[in-house]
Amino acid sequence: MAGLSPFSSGTLAIAGVDANSMDRSALAAGEISYVPPDRATEAIFEGHTVGQALTLPAAREYRSWSRYDHGRARRDIVRLLGEFGVVPPEPSLVVSTLSGGNQQ
Repeated sequence: MAGLSPFSSGTLAIAGVDANSMDRSALAAGEISYVPPDRATEAIFEGHTVGQALTLPAAREYRSWSRYDHGRARRDIVRLLGEFGVVPPEPSLVVSTLSGGNQQ
């Protein structure tokens, strides 16, 4: 479903458009998300902090030449923690220490 490989059977429509005809790179880039069956071994950034896990997928957006915009990343992390309802909303916590619901 994430555009990682062509469908072998069945159909999926997004806003009425057959997803099999959609651009795979666009699907993999975020229009559809892949949810792996085993979060503990396939989905979490083990050993990384919550802040790192939230910004790693978009790391290029925070970089300008050789400079990393830590302030912007921090603001986005705080905003995302609120949007996702992570408790406690602490970016320095290691992802694996969160409850299963917060890891999702």
